Amino acid sequence: MDLAAERILSAGTTLADTGLIVSAGTGGLFNSGSLVSSSTTLASGAAIDNQGNIEGTSALTIAAATVFAATEDSSIRAGDAAISADAVDVAGKLAATGLLAVNAGSGGLKSSGTLSGGSIDLVSAGTFANTGLVSGGDTLTIAAAAPFINAAALVSGRDLAI
Repeated sequence: MDLAAERILSAGTTLADTGLIVSAGTGGLFNSGSLVSSSTTLASGAAIDNQGNIEGTSALTIAAATVFAATEDSSIRAGDAAISADAVDVAGKLAATGLLAVNAGSGGLKSSGTLSGGSIDLVSAGTFANTGLVSGGDTLTIAAAAPFINAAALVSGRDLAI
């Protein structure tokens, strides 16, 4: 299922069996409902603001031109997840059973929620600031070009690289 518009406000439940692609232009994407599929892709020419639930049971891709924000009550679940934006701010739960890859630009990566994955790869061209829980089952890799701030927990079942 493909949904495309200049601005998307999603408050209900959108469920697709085999694939869900949601594309917003410069008006951005705001989700306070549920976006669920086996393979889910969200793209925006501006910000993506998630206050609801997003699920890609096998794969999830999120790409925002400016900011990707997930509020405290939000939940994101995936098999493998790839998230990219100039700034990433996660206050809710972001969980991947496989690889969780987050790539933040100069706006940095801020986590006050829970990031978990079988393996986690976090890259930030700006500040990395963690006041939540970051937990990688196998590996946890963090690369930050600017200040690295950890005021909470970084956990890895095997390998930890900063």
